[in-house]
Amino acid sequence: MDHSITRHRLLYESFSRFSTYLSKADGIDEIISVMKTNLKYLFDFKVFRVLVVHDDASRTLTFFSENRDVLIEEFKMLPYEKALLENQIPFSKKYDPALFNQQLPNANWKNAKLWGWFYEYNDLKIGVSIVSDDTKVFDYKNIQILNMFVDSLAVKYERQLLSDQLVRKNDNLEEALDLIERKNRQINKIINQQKSIIELRTKSIREKNEKLFELSSLNAHQLREPLTRILGLLTIADVFTAEDLKDKILNNIKVSAEEMDHTLREVIEKSANEIKSLSVKSHENE
Repeated sequence: MDHSITRHRLLYESFSRFSTYLSKADGIDEIISVMKTNLKYLFDFKVFRVLVVHDDASRTLTFFSENRDVLIEEFKMLPYEKALLENQIPFSKKYDPALFNQQLPNANWKNAKLWGWFYEYNDLKIGVSIVSDDTKVFDYKNIQILNMFVDSLAVKYERQLLSDQLVRKNDNLEEALDLIERKNRQINKIINQQKSIIELRTKSIREKNEKLFELSSLNAHQLREPLTRILGLLTIADVFTAEDLKDKILNNIKVSAEEMDHTLREVIEKSANEIKSLSVKSHENE
């Protein structure tokens, strides 16, 4: 079998495996893990870098062939990536060791080249750059697989962004509902406090009304009755003799006057006690 056919078959099998794992990935971290595991089976590279731009936010993922940790950076683009976003023109040029000198200080690559491509999907922009050399060869034959790779990544990334947005909206909705519930509890607490205050004030007014009714009853009946008798006796006093007046009328007037005096004292005492009680309650409420 032709070597190139075998290589392409293995390459497409690797891509199929990558697509399967990518579709099952849950979250950005798992997407990055799938890429790190499968990139080496899809491409020959020294450095494989992905730039993702969405809603003015950018993230770069840098994979190294020496099985290093993935370098993840937010809002940090290299100069050539900024140019790629602006002109959107693919390029292939000589690699500048200064680009990754901090991560690869001792890299000694022969005929190293830097490749770059731009892709756009709705609101998602993706830039892919690859560093290859004579030992890790990347050429134009690999671009078809690269395009398929980026298409799969873009679809998954867009779905993940949508999922994250839904989670955030649900979180915001739950926060709003929680806030409403807390406010309702505060309102109910205020209402209950107001009810208690109203009940206390209503009770106080009821008690005052009862006291006023009691004092009014004393004035209307117990005080009015002896006064009426005195007035009646005075009205008929003219028809009695001096002796009868002394024996009958004056004695009855005395009894009624003493009764009226007793009632007046009772009214005055109760009024004074009520005024004192109201004064004490007023100070307590203050």
